[in-house]
Amino acid sequence: MNFAYELLRSASEKGYAEIVTSLITAGVDVNGRYRNRDSALMMAIRNGRTEVVSLLIEAGANIHLQENGVSPLMMAVRWGRTEVVSLLIEAGANIDLQNEEGDSAVIIATTKYNLSVLRSWSSWS
Repeated sequence: MNFAYELLRSASEKGYAEIVTSLITAGVDVNGRYRNRDSALMMAIRNGRTEVVSLLIEAGANIHLQENGVSPLMMAVRWGRTEVVSLLIEAGANIDLQNEEGDSAVIIATTKYNLSVLRSWSSWS
């Protein structure tokens, strides 16, 4: 087990930005995964940890990596994380990626009736 990665993942989930910063500075791989568990980026997105998402993106987290067919952008849309969606788009996230069902982030937003994400969509174009 990679304890440094697990610590990064847990700190990202809980929103402990100072710990995340320290781990990044110490050289922990922001894209590391252990036993196919969600990445630190996905944990931060799922739990609405916008500051941590920003830190991970700045440190080189892979914003295109799909986990079980779901990209970070799709997860942010699904959970209604509008600020995170904006961060990902600004960082160059591919809005055309599709999940295993062939749905893009736009389709996910419309089928989940996530109006806050849809309202901000026009600023992405």
